[in-house]
Amino acid sequence: MADEINVLQGGLAEELSRIITKRASRRVLLVTGRSSFRSCGAHQTLTSLFGDLGIIFDRFSDFAVNPRLEDAVKGAEQARNFSPDLIVAIGGGSVLDMAKLIRALLVIPGPVESLLSHVYGSLPQGLCLVAVPTTAGTGSEATHFAVVYHQKQKYSFADPNVLPDKVILDPNLTLGLSARLTAISGFDALSQAIEAYWAVGATDESQGYSKIAIRLLWSSLESAVNQPSELNRERMLEGAYWAGRAINIAKTTAAHALSYPLTSNYGIPHGHAVALSLGKILILNSQVEQFQPADPLSRECVAQRLQDLCYLLGAEGPEQACGKLYRLMEKVGLETSLNQLGVCSQLAATQVLSAVNVERLGNNPLRLTPAALALIWSDEGSDG
Repeated sequence: MADEINVLQGGLAEELSRIITKRASRRVLLVTGRSSFRSCGAHQTLTSLFGDLGIIFDRFSDFAVNPRLEDAVKGAEQARNFSPDLIVAIGGGSVLDMAKLIRALLVIPGPVESLLSHVYGSLPQGLCLVAVPTTAGTGSEATHFAVVYHQKQKYSFADPNVLPDKVILDPNLTLGLSARLTAISGFDALSQAIEAYWAVGATDESQGYSKIAIRLLWSSLESAVNQPSELNRERMLEGAYWAGRAINIAKTTAAHALSYPLTSNYGIPHGHAVALSLGKILILNSQVEQFQPADPLSRECVAQRLQDLCYLLGAEGPEQACGKLYRLMEKVGLETSLNQLGVCSQLAATQVLSAVNVERLGNNPLRLTPAALALIWSDEGSDG
């Protein structure tokens, strides 16, 4: 399990070489994106490294952007035929999730469909998995769950042994990301950190991770987008990692719950979809006298969490914090409203509320009413 962060000083080759040498690995299964593996520079680096070390490797990249169960089954079959002693996943969240699924399918007792229902009990420990994120946003490298689609339905597969064993953070692999993808993934990570802090499931440990993440991301997101450097990209990777550690315990809340229908219905990228409502959700969650707190939280507890978050964002109150979030979106080139994206906000509100993720909404600190959630889209473009 990934209990400590590995921030590279010497690069991907140096750190992975240490892991391979320590484990005496000889056969490595690479799980990668179709094109990102080359564009981020990892292909050239690892081809050279594996040649020097005499490593035999196979690569699996034939899967959809949103990981499907049938793709994971195909990947697991390829792994069985190859018989690796180490799995290395290099890519964004979908790639890391696919590697988690493949590892699980190699050891899961029972039919592959049992992965969806988790009827088998505890998952046996599988092959060592090294996660190498090439985007700073999903936090998948630090979580014990993986997204998988089956028959067009989304599932979240969770098990303690899904968590990667090692995490390598190499900012050089992110330097080629576009400004827009950097902004979108960065806001996903920032949203995770903020939501995990106020979540019903938050603990002292997860809130500590959230604080680290927010400080790193809030201070580096704008420069990582507009003036990318190894330093600010490193801070983004670290921030995304700690945000992942936070949601691994606390999970996400209302902003994520509202985002999924926006992505599925209108193709708005996930991190952007979350960011669209985050600031206004922050204001709603500060209204502790208007809405009932979720068990077991008290109004005082929720109010303190919102006060802490405003402080972390350098704001005097929720309205100012909301404004800062939307202004940061503008600075990194993200539209701040559905109308700017060519989406009818009134129609979207209806569709979102009819398909909202109930589990994530239930983790929100206040029991927000449908009427209150609908108002999020009624004043589009407001920056508080």
